[in-house]
Amino acid sequence: SGKADWALAYGDRKDSCLGNALIAVAAKNPSTFSSARDQLLTYLAIMHRLRLQNRRTNNHVQGFYSDGDRYSFLAITNNGEILESAIYDCALLKDHLNTVFNWIVSVLVTSVKSSPTTFPTK
Repeated sequence: SGKADWALAYGDRKDSCLGNALIAVAAKNPSTFSSARDQLLTYLAIMHRLRLQNRRTNNHVQGFYSDGDRYSFLAITNNGEILESAIYDCALLKDHLNTVFNWIVSVLVTSVKSSPTTFPTK
């Protein structure tokens, strides 16, 4: 479809071309899981480029793809380096569920810290 299944951004939805998105998620069924990596990497590259074009201070973008059992995490750093996790299979190894949960929380926390705020900080 050319659109991420889920994305987290700040500001108005109509301003998405201004580089406000920080997280993208690609959801797949098990038979199309193998195509999710390239799809997510494309979304992240577009997000990263928009942030660069709009002179954002932090150009780091991240996301993950999943079929509900398997999860993998990708990021593009400020300098354009692509970081990629292993594929965590929660159906195969229940221990991976804790790892996946921690990754998702980390992605969210990092993005919140990267978003502009109108609240006072200490």
